[in-house]
Amino acid sequence: MQSVKRLISLLMILYSVRFGLYGMMWAIAAIIWFEAISIVEEGRSSQTQLLLTKDNLAAYQKLTAAVKEAGMKANGYAPYLILQANHSGRYSNPDNKPA
Repeated sequence: MQSVKRLISLLMILYSVRFGLYGMMWAIAAIIWFEAISIVEEGRSSQTQLLLTKDNLAAYQKLTAAVKEAGMKANGYAPYLILQANHSGRYSNPDNKPA
């Protein structure tokens, strides 16, 4: 559920960038990089790091479709989307416990 909430937050940020803060900012992008998305729970650096699983794959598909659609409407082309899969290794802290 936390990952879905983070996806919604990310989508709201992308919406704000696309449609502007107070109508003054516009974004044009050919590549959008989704950085450091964990693919296993135990590999997350914290609970706030995005996590891609079978359970939330549909939410990611909706997010990427919305980003591509916004690019088509704004620029006439869909941006390339890159997802950087991540495992935080020994720095993993999925439970947000202090060191």
